[in-house]
Amino acid sequence: MLRAGHCECRKAGVRDMDVPHDSQGWECPTAVGTRNVPPVGLTGVLGLFLLLSACATAPGVQRPVQSSLGCMRAMVREHVPGHLYDKQQHCLAAGFIARYCSRPEAWVASVGKEVTDAFDGGDPSWRDLMADRVGLRCERGAGSDPALVSCCLAAEPAPAAGARPP
Repeated sequence: MLRAGHCECRKAGVRDMDVPHDSQGWECPTAVGTRNVPPVGLTGVLGLFLLLSACATAPGVQRPVQSSLGCMRAMVREHVPGHLYDKQQHCLAAGFIARYCSRPEAWVASVGKEVTDAFDGGDPSWRDLMADRVGLRCERGAGSDPALVSCCLAAEPAPAAGARPP
């Protein structure tokens, strides 16, 4: 077997009209002009599996909305109270997005929020991204929503009354 063009071909002794041929008379088991996909090795299969598993929700929870943006917004609306300290809100938002949407979507939401803050007069902050990272860590160890909330509230304590937030 030789490679001619993009298909595995062999020289046909007599042109068989049922089998496609290229312009030089090579018999191609696949249609002329189509590409054979190279075999995917174990590394490729494992890589694909890891990518797909990274986009999964936490075990035992159901994704509320199919779209990424809709899922992110639903989690913030349903699980992040407005009266909490900013870093606690970031922790909870990232944790709940990771739990109910996916971890990559939580990272996208975290970075996207800070980029948006940079361009619309908000207050972009590395500390906000660090609080989001804490939320992802809390989500990984939390087996339930209340455990996630407890972890974020303990990990990101609100500043004392009258103290300037960091």
